[in-house]
Amino acid sequence: MIPPRALFFFFVGTLLLAGCTADDRAGTRIPPLPKTDAIQRREAALKLLSNLAARNPSAPDIFYQRARLYLETAQPEKALADVARAIELKGNVGNYFQVKAEALRALGRVPDALEAARQVEILEAGTPELYVLLGDLYQQTGQYAPARQYLNRAVQATPYNGEAVYFQALVTAKTGDTTTALGQFRRGLSLNPGYAATYQQLASIHNALNDPATARQFSEQGLKRFPTDATLHFQRGLSLQKLAQPDSALMSYQRAIALRPQFYEASFNAGILAFRANNLTGALRHFENVLRQNAKVPQLAYFIGQCYEYLGNPAKALDFYAQAQQEAPGDYRMAQAYGRVLRRLDVPTSYNEPRTTTAAPLLPQRRSADTALFRPIQIRPRLSTPKPDSGGRLVPRLPK
Repeated sequence: MIPPRALFFFFVGTLLLAGCTADDRAGTRIPPLPKTDAIQRREAALKLLSNLAARNPSAPDIFYQRARLYLETAQPEKALADVARAIELKGNVGNYFQVKAEALRALGRVPDALEAARQVEILEAGTPELYVLLGDLYQQTGQYAPARQYLNRAVQATPYNGEAVYFQALVTAKTGDTTTALGQFRRGLSLNPGYAATYQQLASIHNALNDPATARQFSEQGLKRFPTDATLHFQRGLSLQKLAQPDSALMSYQRAIALRPQFYEASFNAGILAFRANNLTGALRHFENVLRQNAKVPQLAYFIGQCYEYLGNPAKALDFYAQAQQEAPGDYRMAQAYGRVLRRLDVPTSYNEPRTTTAAPLLPQRRSADTALFRPIQIRPRLSTPKPDSGGRLVPRLPK
């Protein structure tokens, strides 16, 4: 009779390794989005592991393997719960702490993740995957010297490790050497063209350097592989906006918003383009979405006030202009807009001033709207672990 433990490893090993190449297991490449058959294999493996866990609640390896699968399917909370159970049952296995560190990183608990990753180094010999993990966690906490050391070790052990090169580029950029960082990002892309974060960073940096043509190239290359990546759609929209192609830019921003509704930068820039196209209702919808996500965007209240004013709702416009004045008391545009709507509403400016009997001025023509302050939000390159718009081996985040 085959022992249950041997049967477990046979089935799980077959299901998990069927979709992995030798390079994947060595940590030298980052796989592209899983195909349907890979997703089905993972689902079957999860079902098998859940059945085994129910029958063997004291087997730590079962919980560890299921935690790994939960990480691969972007379920870090479940992964953390399972690996915590595995550690509770057997607390001296380095691999368990590595999965714990990866789950904590995915949840944004970087200090806890770093503590768990250090525990791996105590319990087990170092591996390139561990060095990359430690390098990322150290760079996220601003400790660039140890980050470089671990990432250099990873590259020495696996010279074609694009993930390690990617984080080397992040550290280089964070320490102020943008030129070298760009070269490293490009090298990382050549090593692993299936990693969305590299396209995101290259597009973002080139947009920030006012090189929209190159930024567009990288965003469009990335979108061929990752068509549902909201960040890449945003960067493409920003490039097109800089290249004076507003209709195409608006389409890219709208796609980014559809993929990630809380992407307020995309909503803001879409609002600008809609306003300039005289689509005031559309502009207002986008600006109010920004208001729900981040009310602290500079001049947002002023922009919303303009929309309401030119849509014929001066009372609402007055409220937002008043808020704009409070946020920027020294800006004459806010004061002018507020006074203009006050006159239109025939409101006295103080308790002692009688209400005027002269006719309120007509609503100004749409062409006189103040668009001088309208500038697209340009996300500064977010030099951090990226978001999981497109899947990928990391379980990261990138712009809000």
